[in-house]
Amino acid sequence: MRIAIVTNDMHPSNGGPPRVVLGHALELRNRGLEPEIISTFPDGQERSTREAWPELDEAGIPMHLFPRSGYGPMGRSRALARYLEGLDHDRFDVMHLHGMWELCLATAAGFA
Repeated sequence: MRIAIVTNDMHPSNGGPPRVVLGHALELRNRGLEPEIISTFPDGQERSTREAWPELDEAGIPMHLFPRSGYGPMGRSRALARYLEGLDHDRFDVMHLHGMWELCLATAAGFA
């Protein structure tokens, strides 16, 4: 089963939510499922976000990151919207939206 986990930000400075997403993805992989993380990032934080989670690379879990403009939860990501629009609707069996009130989650919900 292919599962997309969509969250607003995976930077470790955001505390608990990115760590929960990490644990969720690793557990799904341990259970034989195929998780992928889809997230946005603010300007200048892509590299540090990727480097923060070596466990994802070790487990073979893709993390798709898209630049975000604007303030955190209300930030927009045209790149994320284009990515979702370009996906086949059968790419994922489940799309898990992790969090509340973030604009990127509304974008993903519209796709789902």
